[in-house]
Parts: sequence; structure tokens; C-alpha cells
Amino acid sequence: ATNVLTGSIEQEVSPTEFLERILQATVLNTGARAAAIFLSDDSEHLITTSTWASAAPTLLAVLSPVCEEVIVTGRPSVFENTGQTPIGPELSKVDAPVQSAIALPLTLFGSVSGVLWIFYANRRRLAVEARALLSYATQVASVYEGVLRVHGMSDFQRASASISVATDLSTVYDRIVSECSRLFRADLCVLIPYDNASSKFVEQPYTFPKEYKQLITAPKTGGVSSRALLSDYVTVTAASSASARDNDFQFAQAVRL
Repeated sequence: ATNVLTGSIEQEVSPTEFLERILQATVLNTGARAAAIFLSDDSEHLITTSTWASAAPTLLAVLSPVCEEVIVTGRPSVFENTGQTPIGPELSKVDAPVQSAIALPLTLFGSVSGVLWIFYANRRRLAVEARALLSYATQVASVYEGVLRVHGMSDFQRASASISVATDLSTVYDRIVSECSRLFRADLCVLIPYDNASSKFVEQPYTFPKEYKQLITAPKTGGVSSRALLSDYVTVTAASSASARDNDFQFAQAVRL
């Protein structure tokens, strides 16, 4: 599977394509019936081998409690006889009976953020195999990190190119907020220009989505925008900001450009 993993970075595949290749390689190299990857990011989801794709939502509900335990403890969960566990009956509805399974932690950027599941049609002594499989999962996570970094750099390059070809300052500002919204999956991005000559914020803000433009009021002296000028960035939560509560935003950051 090593060549499959490193080759994915060289070809700059998308993160989803990489995970699909990993699942195929995992089944091939371990003799498993199927495999799946649970990711705990902005929205929990399960990616499975193609034969189980239609059952992913059902499997997610069944496997989530185990995934959460693995993510909290950072240790594998071994099921040498799934028939004696709550997940066994549900797995049997998806495919031919699964006799054994193992859930392996995936550590990304320093924290456990996912789980690699491997399902076997026959009984396996997974307690004995766990160390080797955990080493494999560690390799998968390490290379997946690389894919995410390459994909992220490509996104930033595209954003930079989009901004750099703008022909006037207003278009530059518009593209900055739209690209920031896309890159950071933000619900709202606001750019408020600051005039150094007059030491004042420009009254005309730039927002993405644009329909929020009329809702943005001029920055107050000593407010979040002013503080961001002095400290590079300021973090705002709904608990500490009436405006955040009023607009249903739970978290925001003001960053000096």
C-alpha cells in the first residue's frame, strides 16, 4: 500500500479521492471484506468502499459511538466476534456477515480526528494483529496530512491568482472576502478598509455574501476592529458579543491585513 499512498501525493489527488484509494488498498492488502473511514471534522461523515456506499448513513449511526470512544482514548477498538456486539446485527444487514472488525485511530495534525475501520468476513485474531494494523493506520494518517497540505496550498494559490488579476482596488477587496469565505468555510467575511492618512476606517465595508453589507455598521472606537489593528487579531464568541448573538454567529475572528 506504500506506493498507493505516496503516489496519491505526487498526483495531487483530492482528499476524498485519496481516501477512496486508501480504502481500496486496505481491502486488497488486509484481505478484508470492506473498509471505512470516519472523519470528525466540521461535519461527521463516513466514507466506505464502493460496495457499502449506499449504506453509509446507516453505518454512521451504528459506528459513531465506537468512533467517538476511539477518538477520545486514542486506542483501537477490537471486535474479534462482532456477533456478540451491538454492531454485529447491523453489519449483517449491509453485506454478508462480518465476523471481525477493528477501529483504528487516525491522528491528523497532532490530534485524533478520524477512525479507520476494517471489516473481515471471517474470525480474526485482531488483538494479535492490532499493532501492525495500527502502524498501517499511522502511515495512512501521515500521508493524508500531506494530501491535505498539498490541496490546501493549491487552494491558496488559486485564491492568490484570483485576487492578483483584479484591475481595481474595489475588485481586489471583493475578491479577498469571497476567497476568504471559500477557503475558511466562513458564513460571512467582512473587510473594512483603514485609511492611515486620516487614521479612520473607511465607511464602505466589503462583505461576502454581499447581502450582509447593509447590516455592517461603522467600527466603533475601541471596538473589535480597532483592537485588531493593535494586536493582529481578535477572537469573538457569541457569549461575548451582542452583535454575534443577534446574527446567530457563534465564532468570529478580526484579523489585521
